[in-house]
Amino acid sequence: MTTPTMFLLIVNVLLLVVGIIMEVNAAKVMLLPVLFPISQDLGVDPIHFGGVVTVNLCIGLVTPPIGIVLAIASQIGGISIAEGTRGTLPYVLVALAVLVALTFIPVLSTGLPDLLLGKPLP
Repeated sequence: MTTPTMFLLIVNVLLLVVGIIMEVNAAKVMLLPVLFPISQDLGVDPIHFGGVVTVNLCIGLVTPPIGIVLAIASQIGGISIAEGTRGTLPYVLVALAVLVALTFIPVLSTGLPDLLLGKPLP
């Protein structure tokens, strides 16, 4: 039996790989019709799931070797992708730490909406 946390970890790995080779909107259009109903069946909050998906795909944009934003920024700056990777590596590591925190602590993404809607925080 899959728990919501195990499902989110599997989605994290899948979306990090997909985010490296695909643009964010195209990946969302292709994958969310399949992944979202599964997340709902497992009881994952829709806002939490949306935050995890968005952060995952955005990290993929700057992750080498194919990260589209990394490649474009390196070309604009007139540097190699290797140099761009060295410059972005600390930020990617921090983004991965944020992703792990977001995955395991749902209130980080659902706290403010719950507060605005008057729902009690867990």
